[in-house]
Amino acid sequence: MHASLEEVVDALVAALAGADTVYALLGGFAVNAYGFPRMTRDVDVCVDVHRDEAEAVEGLLDALEAAGFRANRPAIRARLDAGRGLLTVYLGLTRLDVFLRRPGDAWGSVLENRRPLGDGEPGLWLASPEDIVAMKLAAGRPRDLEDVRAMVDLNRDRMDLARLRRLVADLASRSDRAELTTMLEQVLASTS
Repeated sequence: MHASLEEVVDALVAALAGADTVYALLGGFAVNAYGFPRMTRDVDVCVDVHRDEAEAVEGLLDALEAAGFRANRPAIRARLDAGRGLLTVYLGLTRLDVFLRRPGDAWGSVLENRRPLGDGEPGLWLASPEDIVAMKLAAGRPRDLEDVRAMVDLNRDRMDLARLRRLVADLASRSDRAELTTMLEQVLASTS
C-alpha cells in the first residue's frame, strides 16, 4: 500500500516531535510547498545529529518505527559505517529519505535557516528556498534544474541572493565543481 506524501509527512513530524529532533523538509515536497507543483514519490528530510551519531540514529529509528515506518537496520548501519549520511525508511511503499546533518558538513545551513510552512502549521519546517536551490543545483539532474529555475522565479523576492551565492560557492568548492556558480548566475540572469 502506498501512503500519501501527506501521511508520510504527518507520521514523520509526529515521530520527530516525540524524539525532540530538529528537522527541515527538502526535495519535491518542499518545492511544492514553495509554489511549484511537481510530481514527487518520496519525502526528503534533513535531521540534526546533535549527539553520538549511533545513539542518535537508533533513537531516530525507534521513533520512526513507532510511527509506522519500516527500517532495514542492518542496511542502515552498513551505510553509516561506509560514511554515508542517508537513511531510507518506508511507510507502506512510500520512501522517506533522511539526510543526517553532521557537524561541519554541507547541510549546516539547512537547519539553521529552516522556515515554518505557512502561518499556522506548528511543527512543520521547510528548508529555505536558498538551501533548496543550492542542493538542487548541486544534484544537477534535469528535473532538479527545472526546480531551480522555478524556485528562483517564484521565490526571488523572498530569497537572500547573496546568501544563495555563498551557499553555491561553498558547495562548488567542497565538490570541486566550479561550474555550479556559473550555472546559478545563468539561472539568476534568465529569471530576473
